[in-house]
Amino acid sequence: RDIEETGDRVAEWAAEHAVLILSAIVGILVLSAATGLYLQHGTDTQDEAADALALATSQYRLAMGADPMGGPIVEPANPELAAETRRRFIERFATVASENAGTPASAIAWLEAGGLQVELGETEEAAKSFAAARDAAADGAVGALASTRLAKLAEDRGSWAAAAELH
Repeated sequence: RDIEETGDRVAEWAAEHAVLILSAIVGILVLSAATGLYLQHGTDTQDEAADALALATSQYRLAMGADPMGGPIVEPANPELAAETRRRFIERFATVASENAGTPASAIAWLEAGGLQVELGETEEAAKSFAAARDAAADGAVGALASTRLAKLAEDRGSWAAAAELH
């Protein structure tokens, strides 16, 4: 009998507060949909960043005369062409990094730009790119790689204390 009375009271309360109950259900559904859209947008953003990085990398490899899918990049016979291509793609990787800030692809693009700057002997600019990669990657593996490259530049300058601090 107590169960029956409790059921009657719940049914009566639900009937009196139907608008409140429906509003709560609609609110939960809207919140769930908004969360799903936000998470999907984050995934789309990372996918777009990865696509932009992959395209830039493939085009760089092709411009250097290498297989765009992988393998070694053989130095072109024309050194001026190689230097010009590197300079052009330093800018391209920096653009990919800047336009996709907050994604893993951004940090990798900064690493690529820094690597090309090292190949051109532009170690000061490379250090800036590697620092940007480290900052973009935070504490991940890419950040550790960027710190290692910064340490290598410090070692090459003979700055042993700075190199040790970066390792």
